[in-house]
Amino acid sequence: MWQCPICEEKHESLCVCTKCGFDGSCDYETFATAFAVTGARSICALQKEWKKKQGPQTAQEWYQKAQKENDMASYAKAAELGYAPAQVYLGVCYYCGRNVERNHAQAVKWYHKAAEQGNAQALNNLGYCYSRGHGVRQNFTQAAECYQRAAEQGDMLAQYNLAYCYERGEGVELNYIQAAKWYRDAAEQGHKWAQYNLGYCYEFGQGVEKDHAQAVKWYYKAAEQGHAWAQYNLGYCYEHGRGIERNDIQAVEWYKKAARQGNAAAQNSLGECYYYGKGIKQNYVEAATWYRRAAEQGDKDAQGSLSRCYRRGKGVAMDWAQAKYWANRAESIS
Repeated sequence: MWQCPICEEKHESLCVCTKCGFDGSCDYETFATAFAVTGARSICALQKEWKKKQGPQTAQEWYQKAQKENDMASYAKAAELGYAPAQVYLGVCYYCGRNVERNHAQAVKWYHKAAEQGNAQALNNLGYCYSRGHGVRQNFTQAAECYQRAAEQGDMLAQYNLAYCYERGEGVELNYIQAAKWYRDAAEQGHKWAQYNLGYCYEFGQGVEKDHAQAVKWYYKAAEQGHAWAQYNLGYCYEHGRGIERNDIQAVEWYKKAARQGNAAAQNSLGECYYYGKGIKQNYVEAATWYRRAAEQGDKDAQGSLSRCYRRGKGVAMDWAQAKYWANRAESIS
């Protein structure tokens, strides 16, 4: 007795199904022959139906099914069959608690399996786990080794993380030249923190020759991506003509962008611009407002400036008690 896998019609023996036209005797994977049954569907259509009946067979097919249906069981099956992208995905799910209970040890397990196959994302994620001691004993040397292997494959995040290791001397010998090198590789791929850090390297000659124009170039790239500290530094460069022609109006614009993101240094600088009318119309009320925002975050300069506003009655009502309060706050910061 033979049952057609397409329409499930039963026949006495292996044959061409009289109901749907499926030729049970033909190996369609190898021989794409025509049907002898009138009205039979195409071989391609039947092959698809056959595969559908059979279900996923390979790890990649299980992964595709998982992606289509957002099915964790299928991701697990693909991962167990050794498919590295599925192993990484499962690791991320366990690390973040996405569709499963958070379990860093399980995340590390799956990152390890994919990392053993050389998967760059897994290597970077595993390095991060080692650097933080998440799901595994903290080990900066292991972290740096994982980052190195991934970075050499061009992984942007690993390049940034490896640069950070070299800059801090974590897991590797401190080396500013190597730090700048890897920051550059990540920056050229668009990593905004790498762009900011590379700008910093150029501004202070850390691992590269000091070059304020290059610093501005990289600050600008990071600032355009919304990096608050890069926006502040770019504003500072415009205000002081460092690496670019001095332009107080542009300085104010970049200070505003960073200040609105809560950057205390930018809030204080914006307050200064309003107080002295640099690049913007003088406005003591706005000055005091921005000084306060920075002061409340602990910015020493802003606390001193806010104290001055209260002492002189600029932008706020004169208040010696408040002036003294903010002056004491500023003095208490070493």
